[in-house]
This record gives sequence, C-alpha cells and structure tokens, in this order.
Amino acid sequence: MAKLLKDIKKQNSCHDCGTSIGFKHESGCDNEVCTSCHLQKLTCGCEGVELRERWTGVSHEYLMQLCEDNNLYTKWETGSGWVIAEMADSDSQHDLNAAAQILFKLKKSK
Repeated sequence: MAKLLKDIKKQNSCHDCGTSIGFKHESGCDNEVCTSCHLQKLTCGCEGVELRERWTGVSHEYLMQLCEDNNLYTKWETGSGWVIAEMADSDSQHDLNAAAQILFKLKKSK
C-alpha cells in the first residue's frame, strides 16, 4: 500500500473545471464533492449548501479509499469535538484530514 501512496501523482488542476490546487471548484464541476453529504455535488440533490470544496490535487475517491484501507474514521462528541472512531460506529465518517496527512507525509519523504 505504501508504494501506491508515495507514487500517486497530484493533479495541479481539476480535470473538469480547471481550478488550481487550493481554489474552489467552479459551479457545475463533476469532480466537486458536496460539503454536506460528501457525494458528487453535481448530482447529490442537497439544497442550500453554500460551502464549496477546494481542489486538493487528489481525488476525493482516493482519500476515501485511503481512509478505508487504514481505518481512518472520526466522529463528533459533544464536549470533546472530533475524536477517533471505528468504522462500525454508527455516527463515524471518513477522516479525510488524517488521510491527507498520511498522503502528503509519504510524498515529502520520497
């Protein structure tokens, strides 16, 4: 698994809308993920979601798979904030921040 992580190529711009790393996707981009339901924003059906996803250079699907392969999950606990969780926890979600940290640490050590 580590070989795949360190060899992944970052895409400097989104394949659909062309936005650069760190900038928000353009409206109608088929690569943008909804910040509410985490599905493809173009087809998810969520209404009133104003927060736009920024392009990281790595696909959302890849980060989700990285979470699943490395058991990276989180959940919100009142009074504690975001805490480490297990996939089996009913209110857990993929910890995309932890996945991105792993990915970019491996890229730096290359």
